Amino acid sequence: MRPAKGKAAPWLLAVLALSLAINAWLVGSLKRAGGETPADLFWIVCHENASAEERRRAFLALLDLGHGEWRSARLQRLDFRGMDFSGRRLDGADLTGCNFSGARLTDASLVNVELPVADLVGAEFSGARMDGIDLFRSGLDQAKLAGVSLRGGHLQEAAARGADFSGADLADSDLLMARLTGADLSGANLSGADLEAVDLRSTSLRDARLDGARLKDADFGGSDWWRARGLTTEDLERLKREFAPGEDAGADQRDDYADWLRGAGG
Repeated sequence: MRPAKGKAAPWLLAVLALSLAINAWLVGSLKRAGGETPADLFWIVCHENASAEERRRAFLALLDLGHGEWRSARLQRLDFRGMDFSGRRLDGADLTGCNFSGARLTDASLVNVELPVADLVGAEFSGARMDGIDLFRSGLDQAKLAGVSLRGGHLQEAAARGADFSGADLADSDLLMARLTGADLSGANLSGADLEAVDLRSTSLRDARLDGARLKDADFGGSDWWRARGLTTEDLERLKREFAPGEDAGADQRDDYADWLRGAGG
Protein backbone atom coordinates (compact mmCIF):
# COMPACT_ATOMS: atom_id res chain seq x y z
CA MET A 1 0.00 0.00 0.00
CA ARG A 2 1.30 3.48 -0.88
CA PRO A 3 1.96 5.76 2.10
CA ALA A 4 -0.48 8.61 2.61
CA LYS A 5 0.28 11.70 0.56
CA GLY A 6 2.61 14.10 2.39
CA LYS A 7 3.95 11.44 4.80
CA ALA A 8 7.35 9.78 4.44
CA ALA A 9 7.48 6.01 4.52
CA PRO A 10 8.75 4.61 7.87
CA TRP A 11 11.70 2.92 6.14
CA LEU A 12 12.75 6.23 4.59
CA LEU A 13 12.70 7.97 7.96
CA ALA A 14 14.78 5.17 9.39
CA VAL A 15 17.35 5.49 6.60
CA LEU A 16 17.60 9.24 7.13
CA ALA A 17 18.05 8.82 10.87
CA LEU A 18 20.74 6.20 10.33
CA SER A 19 22.55 8.44 7.82
CA LEU A 20 22.58 11.33 10.28
CA ALA A 21 23.86 9.08 13.04
CA ILE A 22 26.67 7.74 10.83
CA ASN A 23 27.69 11.24 9.79
CA ALA A 24 27.77 12.42 13.38
CA TRP A 25 29.85 9.36 14.34
CA LEU A 26 32.28 10.03 11.49
CA VAL A 27 32.81 13.62 12.59
CA GLY A 28 33.44 12.49 16.15
CA SER A 29 35.74 9.64 15.17
CA LEU A 30 37.84 11.87 12.90
CA LYS A 31 38.22 14.33 15.74
CA ARG A 32 39.32 11.57 18.13
CA ALA A 33 41.63 9.87 15.69
CA GLY A 34 43.75 12.93 14.82
CA GLY A 35 46.18 12.87 11.93
CA GLU A 36 43.39 13.50 9.43
CA THR A 37 44.14 13.84 5.76
CA PRO A 38 43.41 17.20 4.10
CA ALA A 39 40.31 15.60 2.59
CA ASP A 40 39.13 14.57 6.07
CA LEU A 41 39.69 18.07 7.42
CA PHE A 42 37.90 19.74 4.52
CA TRP A 43 34.99 17.32 4.94
CA ILE A 44 34.66 18.47 8.56
CA VAL A 45 34.89 22.14 7.58
CA CYS A 46 32.06 21.68 5.07
CA HIS A 47 29.84 19.38 7.12
CA GLU A 48 26.65 20.86 8.55
CA ASN A 49 26.68 18.47 11.52
CA ALA A 50 30.21 19.37 12.62
CA SER A 51 30.24 21.69 15.61
CA ALA A 52 31.63 25.22 15.41
CA GLU A 53 34.70 24.14 17.39
CA GLU A 54 35.31 21.13 15.12
CA ARG A 55 35.06 23.29 12.01
CA ARG A 56 37.33 25.91 13.55
CA ARG A 57 39.95 23.27 14.43
CA ALA A 58 39.84 21.72 10.96
CA PHE A 59 40.04 25.15 9.29
CA LEU A 60 43.14 26.10 11.27
CA ALA A 61 44.74 22.74 10.48
CA LEU A 62 44.09 23.27 6.76
CA LEU A 63 45.66 26.72 6.94
CA ASP A 64 48.76 25.18 8.50
CA LEU A 65 48.90 22.82 5.51
CA GLY A 66 48.80 25.77 3.10
CA HIS A 67 45.24 25.13 1.94
CA GLY A 68 43.66 28.08 0.11
CA GLU A 69 40.40 26.89 -1.44
CA TRP A 70 37.33 27.66 0.70
CA ARG A 71 34.32 27.13 -1.53
CA SER A 72 31.59 25.26 0.39
CA ALA A 73 33.46 25.75 3.69
CA ARG A 74 31.17 26.57 6.62
CA LEU A 75 33.22 29.22 8.40
CA GLN A 76 30.55 31.69 9.44
CA ARG A 77 30.46 33.10 12.99
CA LEU A 78 33.64 31.37 14.16
CA ASP A 79 35.86 32.86 16.87
CA PHE A 80 39.44 33.79 15.89
CA ARG A 81 40.13 36.51 18.45
CA GLY A 82 43.80 37.42 18.79
CA MET A 83 45.02 34.74 16.40
CA ASP A 84 47.82 35.08 13.83
CA PHE A 85 46.82 34.68 10.15
CA SER A 86 49.85 36.44 8.70
CA GLY A 87 50.43 35.52 5.06
CA ARG A 88 47.46 33.12 4.94
CA ARG A 89 45.32 32.68 1.82
CA LEU A 90 41.64 33.22 2.59
CA ASP A 91 40.49 34.35 -0.86
CA GLY A 92 36.79 33.82 -1.49
CA ALA A 93 36.01 32.54 2.02
CA ASP A 94 32.64 33.30 3.62
CA LEU A 95 33.58 34.54 7.10
CA THR A 96 30.30 36.31 7.85
CA GLY A 97 29.97 37.29 11.49
CA CYS A 98 33.40 35.96 12.52
CA ASN A 99 35.33 37.49 15.40
CA PHE A 100 38.83 38.59 14.37
CA SER A 101 39.22 41.26 17.05
CA GLY A 102 42.90 41.81 17.83
CA ALA A 103 43.90 39.23 15.20
CA ARG A 104 46.99 39.58 13.03
CA LEU A 105 46.40 39.32 9.26
CA THR A 106 49.49 41.09 7.93
CA ASP A 107 50.28 40.24 4.30
CA ALA A 108 47.26 37.91 4.19
CA SER A 109 45.26 37.48 0.98
CA LEU A 110 41.58 38.29 1.54
CA VAL A 111 40.45 38.95 -2.02
CA ASN A 112 36.65 38.74 -2.45
CA VAL A 113 36.23 37.53 1.13
CA GLU A 114 32.78 37.82 2.72
CA LEU A 115 33.28 39.54 6.11
CA PRO A 116 30.04 41.42 6.81
CA VAL A 117 28.88 42.09 10.38
CA ALA A 118 32.25 40.84 11.64
CA ASP A 119 34.25 42.00 14.66
CA LEU A 120 37.63 43.24 13.41
CA VAL A 121 38.31 45.76 16.15
CA GLY A 122 42.04 46.38 16.58
CA ALA A 123 42.96 43.79 13.94
CA GLU A 124 46.26 44.20 12.05
CA PHE A 125 45.91 44.07 8.24
CA SER A 126 49.01 45.95 7.12
CA GLY A 127 50.23 44.71 3.73
CA ALA A 128 47.13 42.57 3.16
CA ARG A 129 45.32 42.25 -0.19
CA MET A 130 41.62 42.87 0.36
CA ASP A 131 40.31 43.77 -3.11
CA GLY A 132 36.56 43.23 -3.45
CA ILE A 133 36.14 42.38 0.24
CA ASP A 134 32.68 42.72 1.81
CA LEU A 135 32.83 44.52 5.17
CA PHE A 136 29.20 45.62 5.37
CA ARG A 137 28.46 46.84 8.92
CA SER A 138 31.66 45.32 10.26
CA GLY A 139 33.52 46.80 13.22
CA LEU A 140 37.00 48.05 12.31
CA ASP A 141 37.59 50.53 15.10
CA GLN A 142 41.32 51.05 15.71
CA ALA A 143 42.16 48.49 13.01
CA LYS A 144 45.52 48.82 11.26
CA LEU A 145 45.09 48.87 7.48
CA ALA A 146 48.09 50.96 6.40
CA GLY A 147 49.05 50.21 2.81
CA VAL A 148 46.35 47.60 2.22
CA SER A 149 44.67 47.15 -1.15
CA LEU A 150 40.89 47.49 -0.76
CA ARG A 151 40.03 48.33 -4.36
CA GLY A 152 36.35 47.84 -5.07
CA GLY A 153 35.69 46.91 -1.45
CA HIS A 154 32.27 47.10 0.19
CA LEU A 155 32.39 49.01 3.48
CA GLN A 156 28.86 50.32 3.65
CA GLU A 157 27.95 51.33 7.22
CA ALA A 158 31.22 49.92 8.53
CA ALA A 159 32.57 51.43 11.78
CA ALA A 160 36.27 52.24 11.43
CA ARG A 161 36.76 54.95 14.03
CA GLY A 162 40.41 55.69 14.68
CA ALA A 163 41.48 53.12 12.08
CA ASP A 164 44.75 53.55 10.17
CA PHE A 165 44.15 53.61 6.40
CA SER A 166 47.29 55.60 5.62
CA GLY A 167 48.54 54.80 2.12
CA ALA A 168 45.70 52.31 1.57
CA ASP A 169 44.16 51.82 -1.87
CA LEU A 170 40.38 52.29 -1.57
CA ALA A 171 39.77 53.22 -5.21
CA ASP A 172 36.19 52.55 -6.37
CA SER A 173 35.21 51.29 -2.92
CA ASP A 174 31.72 51.76 -1.52
CA LEU A 175 31.81 53.45 1.91
CA LEU A 176 28.22 54.64 2.02
CA MET A 177 27.41 55.85 5.55
CA ALA A 178 30.65 54.44 6.99
CA ARG A 179 31.88 55.92 10.27
CA LEU A 180 35.53 56.92 9.95
CA THR A 181 35.74 59.44 12.78
CA GLY A 182 39.36 60.12 13.70
CA ALA A 183 40.71 57.71 11.07
CA ASP A 184 44.05 58.26 9.34
CA LEU A 185 43.45 58.47 5.57
CA SER A 186 46.64 60.35 4.76
CA GLY A 187 48.00 59.30 1.38
CA ALA A 188 45.07 56.95 0.80
CA ASN A 189 43.67 56.47 -2.70
CA LEU A 190 39.92 57.17 -2.61
CA SER A 191 39.57 57.87 -6.34
CA GLY A 192 36.08 57.01 -7.54
CA ALA A 193 35.01 55.89 -4.05
CA ASP A 194 31.43 56.37 -2.84
CA LEU A 195 31.74 58.55 0.28
CA GLU A 196 28.10 59.57 0.47
CA ALA A 197 27.05 60.39 4.05
CA VAL A 198 30.40 59.15 5.40
CA ASP A 199 31.47 60.46 8.80
CA LEU A 200 34.94 61.91 8.19
CA ARG A 201 35.08 64.11 11.26
CA SER A 202 38.59 64.71 12.60
CA THR A 203 40.17 62.46 9.96
CA SER A 204 43.61 63.07 8.48
CA LEU A 205 43.28 63.54 4.71
CA ARG A 206 46.68 64.96 3.85
CA ASP A 207 47.63 63.86 0.31
CA ALA A 208 44.58 61.58 0.09
CA ARG A 209 43.28 61.26 -3.48
CA LEU A 210 39.60 62.17 -3.82
CA ASP A 211 39.32 62.65 -7.59
CA GLY A 212 36.00 61.34 -8.83
CA ALA A 213 34.82 60.46 -5.32
CA ARG A 214 31.14 60.91 -4.45
CA LEU A 215 31.02 63.33 -1.50
CA LYS A 216 27.31 64.02 -1.10
CA ASP A 217 26.39 64.66 2.56
CA ALA A 218 29.84 63.58 3.80
CA ASP A 219 30.82 65.22 7.11
CA PHE A 220 34.33 66.72 6.91
CA GLY A 221 34.12 68.60 10.20
CA GLY A 222 37.49 68.88 11.98
CA SER A 223 39.37 67.17 9.14
CA ASP A 224 42.16 68.73 7.08
CA TRP A 225 40.19 68.31 3.85
CA TRP A 226 42.11 71.16 2.18
CA ARG A 227 45.24 69.00 2.17
CA ALA A 228 43.54 66.29 0.09
CA ARG A 229 44.12 66.05 -3.65
CA GLY A 230 41.72 65.83 -6.58
CA LEU A 231 38.87 67.94 -5.18
CA THR A 232 37.05 70.00 -7.76
CA THR A 233 36.65 73.77 -7.50
CA GLU A 234 32.99 73.20 -6.68
CA ASP A 235 33.92 70.74 -3.91
CA LEU A 236 36.43 73.17 -2.42
CA GLU A 237 33.97 76.06 -2.41
CA ARG A 238 31.36 73.96 -0.63
CA LEU A 239 33.85 72.63 1.91
CA LYS A 240 35.09 76.16 2.64
CA ARG A 241 31.51 77.24 3.33
CA GLU A 242 30.55 74.26 5.45
CA PHE A 243 33.71 72.93 7.09
CA ALA A 244 36.21 75.75 7.56
CA PRO A 245 37.99 75.32 10.94
CA GLY A 246 36.19 77.27 13.64
CA GLU A 247 37.22 78.54 17.05
CA ASP A 248 36.89 75.04 18.46
CA ALA A 249 39.66 73.80 16.14
CA GLY A 250 43.24 73.63 17.33
CA ALA A 251 45.56 76.56 16.66
CA ASP A 252 47.79 74.43 14.42
CA GLN A 253 44.84 73.44 12.25
CA ARG A 254 43.56 77.00 11.96
CA ASP A 255 47.04 78.22 11.02
CA ASP A 256 47.43 75.48 8.42
CA TYR A 257 44.07 76.38 6.90
CA ALA A 258 45.03 80.06 6.81
CA ASP A 259 48.30 79.18 5.05
CA TRP A 260 46.36 77.17 2.47
CA LEU A 261 43.94 80.03 1.88
CA ARG A 262 46.84 82.41 1.29
CA GLY A 263 48.24 80.00 -1.27
CA ALA A 264 46.44 77.91 -3.83
CA GLY A 265 43.23 77.73 -1.80
CA GLY A 266 42.52 81.43 -1.71
